[in-house]
Amino acid sequence: MMKKMLWTVLAVLLLLGLCAAAGAEEIQVGQPFNVDIYLNEYINARELQVSWREVKMGESSGFRFYEGAYATTDAGYQVQVRNGQTYLLSNGGFRAGKLCTFHIALQEAQPGFDSLLLLTTVKNGDQTVSETPIMYSVKTGPAMPQLSVGSRIYFGAYEQDNNKNNGKEQLVWRVLALNGNQALVIADQVIDQRAYHPTQTAVTWETSQMRQWLNGEFFNNAFTPYEQGKVVEAIVPGHQSPYYNTDSSRLSVGKDTRDKVFLLSAQEANQYFSGNQDRVAYPTQYLVARDDALESVTEPADWLLRQPHKHRTNTACVSVKGATSNGVNVSHALSGLRPAMWLQLP
Repeated sequence: MMKKMLWTVLAVLLLLGLCAAAGAEEIQVGQPFNVDIYLNEYINARELQVSWREVKMGESSGFRFYEGAYATTDAGYQVQVRNGQTYLLSNGGFRAGKLCTFHIALQEAQPGFDSLLLLTTVKNGDQTVSETPIMYSVKTGPAMPQLSVGSRIYFGAYEQDNNKNNGKEQLVWRVLALNGNQALVIADQVIDQRAYHPTQTAVTWETSQMRQWLNGEFFNNAFTPYEQGKVVEAIVPGHQSPYYNTDSSRLSVGKDTRDKVFLLSAQEANQYFSGNQDRVAYPTQYLVARDDALESVTEPADWLLRQPHKHRTNTACVSVKGATSNGVNVSHALSGLRPAMWLQLP
């Protein structure tokens, strides 16, 4: 009965031709928007499938979507994507209210297309437990904006305001280089502090715990499954230290690696930034709260580079004045981080 009533509502909406429905949320072609998924009542299940789809609005419905990130709410559900389907996982059932949010965008639309009707669906196995139509008013505009070197983009999320009660904040990345449909980006701020390696011992980027952490815990926590698919596994060169030209420093370089997330080398920091002032970076409030030496988000913080030096017991960094230097001990626990990576553009 509920499903029959729903489709009756949809049919009425289509017949009325609500192409510019009063009060409908306005969305911009090429700009991401949120679609919230709700439950009306508690569901005793360990897994729910969630999805959305567009309901065709006549001949003018020639549009194309691309999907964005999947995000859970503070309810603590987990997201899993299997075979192109999105599932929410819970050990204690699912409460009534908002389950999660889809971040999607209308990539392009034919002339005359001025509204969108989305149907959001929640299934428990084969049973549909929630289905909601949402009307949007479409504002035409360009497709996704063209990036340029120096552009800032939002991608992923990480704790930054030191208030864990409101969840993670969107990460801002600076575009350092463009190569076809890929962009090299670096975190716009110093977002965390960690030792390059836990013990003061000879180590290279290839064998460092920093590399493991960035491509493991950080990668999995900062990015959704969809976003992870946009991060390119790139060749990361084992650059020699520019500060020493000895047999020891040449031997300490280490091998090239293939990584999704990495730190810049000193050569790359010099190549992609215009000078010392351009390399100056500032910490997040989360970092200020953790490090007594940082007094505010308006004071610069140093940040690590990836290559080892001399006997491989210290590694390069960028100072608070933006200069690349021969670095700090690999075990220094308060080394600032600005992760970098190559992204696949839409």
